[in-house]
Amino acid sequence: MWGAPLNGMSQFLPPMGTQDYVVSNGGSGGSESHGNPALKGIHPVKYVEEMKIYEPPVAVQNGLVSFYDYEEALVASRKLQKPLMLDFTGINCVNCRKMESKVWSNPEVMKRLKEDFVIASLYCDYDKRDLPENEQFFSKELNADIITVGDWNEHLQASKFNSNSQPFYFFVDENGNKLVQEGYSYDPDPSKFIKHLDKVKAIYKEQNS
Repeated sequence: MWGAPLNGMSQFLPPMGTQDYVVSNGGSGGSESHGNPALKGIHPVKYVEEMKIYEPPVAVQNGLVSFYDYEEALVASRKLQKPLMLDFTGINCVNCRKMESKVWSNPEVMKRLKEDFVIASLYCDYDKRDLPENEQFFSKELNADIITVGDWNEHLQASKFNSNSQPFYFFVDENGNKLVQEGYSYDPDPSKFIKHLDKVKAIYKEQNS
């Protein structure tokens, strides 16, 4: 009610930024790069103004910065020399909220996400922003026209990763190459996610040593 985290209920609540009454804790929002020194001043620009209201509370409260555009996130990954976690998510995704409240909120998970990865939150149901007309196309993978930003994220997930459910996490290098073949789907066990993150980190380090 007063803006405090409600981990047990958060999967059933809309994103904090969409609620009419939110008390600020005075911290940096997730869209502000100064909330995460590990980004060294690099910050997202594309779609931030319209997307920041959908940031999960755990990201806002911990200063976790998310990019909302795949290509922009790849550039950040390249500059920072860090692996990229693609978070295919949804505004109205109950299991996405549960992963964030149960798994991302774990201190060891959050530490890794902030320090060792670039995060791209790609909302597959965001239909309030159309792509420029010259970027719209027909997706054979989805058998549908790609018109909105959400459509494009959905197409990316289907065409590049052969997946269409959310939440789903895929890990790539700065060139968009998979670091591990398998993605990570819904599983609210922090210890398993930590093991997966550490596996990705080790592979990325070995490839760039």
